[in-house]
Amino acid sequence: MQNSFFLVKETSNDHALYYFNNYYLVVARLKEKLPVGEVTDYQLTWLTNETCVLVYRSKDQALHQYIGTYGGRKIAYSYVLSNLTGSWVSKDGRTSLTSSGATGVVIQANGEVEKYPFEQAKQFGTTALALNDGKNAKWSISLNSENEYNDQGDLLKNVQTKIILLKAGLDEPQKVELYFKQ
Repeated sequence: MQNSFFLVKETSNDHALYYFNNYYLVVARLKEKLPVGEVTDYQLTWLTNETCVLVYRSKDQALHQYIGTYGGRKIAYSYVLSNLTGSWVSKDGRTSLTSSGATGVVIQANGEVEKYPFEQAKQFGTTALALNDGKNAKWSISLNSENEYNDQGDLLKNVQTKIILLKAGLDEPQKVELYFKQ
């Protein structure tokens, strides 16, 4: 496993945010300009050793997220939503995620149910997904880096198959591990 770093730079002239990818050892190259500049606060959380989430508040007080992914199972492309199809539950049973073609993504946490149509999901790399409600970032989802895949690149789902869920926020991040149920 390579050592990864997450590098975002805010320019002083226009306050735009730029994300840089690892290139070679400590050399980085510009990947893209993040859609929102003038950040007032931020939180950085590693979900797995291949997935890092930047949650940040913009000047208009909206919450945004950007996910840096590293690794990606050495495949050209994979749809994270396809790999999420089914039911996923935390070990304590208090948090769950259900995904299907008919419902989109449904998350139950702390007694609340949140529904996200597929249009509110944005994929990052081949391992992560961000859910938004149109104005604010809501959740980040990452496939666990230790999951197994078949020769076609499809996720092998069993009771050990795991995803990591993170509620978007600037407080102390609470990652939740969810396991495939059915």
